Amino acid sequence: MAGREGPALTNDELQRGITEFEAAQVELETFFHGLSDAQLDAPVWDEGIGWRVRDLLPHIARWQRMAAQAARLIAGGREPLPEGQMLLRTFVGITESVDDVNHETYQSWRERPIADRFGELHEAHAELMAALRALPLDRIIGPDGRPYRYFWQPGINHLRQHREQVATALAKEGAST
Repeated sequence: MAGREGPALTNDELQRGITEFEAAQVELETFFHGLSDAQLDAPVWDEGIGWRVRDLLPHIARWQRMAAQAARLIAGGREPLPEGQMLLRTFVGITESVDDVNHETYQSWRERPIADRFGELHEAHAELMAALRALPLDRIIGPDGRPYRYFWQPGINHLRQHREQVATALAKEGAST
């Protein structure tokens, strides 16, 4: 990345950074596959349009596909904005707001079977990993040893955030029944 300074990372350090994407995905998929049908149908939030746990699978996949698209743009020579200014959706040419993107994903997947949702999540992650592997590791992992935000948020943090939200929602469900 232009303008980035700091000590060069070793190849081992870079490889450990990229394996974090795989570990986050395995953790998420293991968690979701361990849920019952009733848990997958549980509401995630008390407010909003009625998102169920199962609705998060294509939602997460959508953002992983955006990150894959960003990686392909970078591989093609496009220089991303500096870390603090980077908005993934605008970098890949999506002009809709986050809420609009999420609502469109929710609407387009709300009646689809759970197997399709798991398939979408798996395929999106495979797409992201293929796009990341096509980049030099120093375009994925910064000099501080952490993935750049436009990959880290949809590929690692987003998964963890929603896993925690689901665990919280299911704990509330269990407490009220």
